[in-house]
Amino acid sequence: MLSTSGVLSSARDTGSLLARYRAIRATTEALCRPLQVEDYVLQAMPDVSPTRWHLAHVSWFFETFVLEGSVAGYRPFDARYRMLFNSYYNAVGPQFSRPDRGHLSRPTVAEVYAYRAHVDAALKTLLRGEVGPATSAVIELGLLLGVDLMKDVDVLRAAYDDAAGVTAAFDRNVLSVVNRELGGDFAPGAFHHLARVDSAAARVEMHLVTPGPQRVRLRALGLVLDFAAGEGIWTESSYKFTRAGVAAMLESAGLDMERWLTDADARFAVVVAAPAP
Repeated sequence: MLSTSGVLSSARDTGSLLARYRAIRATTEALCRPLQVEDYVLQAMPDVSPTRWHLAHVSWFFETFVLEGSVAGYRPFDARYRMLFNSYYNAVGPQFSRPDRGHLSRPTVAEVYAYRAHVDAALKTLLRGEVGPATSAVIELGLLLGVDLMKDVDVLRAAYDDAAGVTAAFDRNVLSVVNRELGGDFAPGAFHHLARVDSAAARVEMHLVTPGPQRVRLRALGLVLDFAAGEGIWTESSYKFTRAGVAAMLESAGLDMERWLTDADARFAVVVAAPAP
């Protein structure tokens, strides 16, 4: 459960919320203006949304989580879109396969823009009236940031060097990936997993250390690597943060922290930020 203790907020009336909504929606469409129709459907990798799908998905979000619950008698633009443009929200219902979003030929780009216009018109009408705090919180436009907070050193060590060896297996797997992608001959089991907490730098480092000398070849790169006993590979840096540190970073980027939500043990936080006035 999240706690809202110590929330930083600056109240906004519905008029300013409407203005922000209009500005952000217009900015998105301005970014898309140079694109040709063919550009809208490209999907570089499974976790990247094609532009056409993304344009529809954001409208789906406002339709599903705001309009359907706040506007009496609201009729969705197309009932089929509820599944088609949901690739993330398990609680809402079935989702379209993420890797296959770039294979869709319909709806057309023009139909997606018609969908956006339909949602925009309904949401703008809603924002011209009274909007309750729950609805406003869903609509509120800004930066949503997940933060891994600094913890007791023992807690961090237990997480990054767990007794079951899960993190160690995860760490060694990088060598298997190098073997597969670069023709390497690493022996992952010949490296020891080491987790080191650097409190001054507010990070946890993960290293793979060889107990004895090893020679490794990366055939795809034509490289031969010689490791001395005790030499390691620095595989990961996982940084941790404090509330003050996050606020300072946001301020340096011209943002204000509006909400700070944590779990009961203050191990993690969710931050809502918006442009400073």
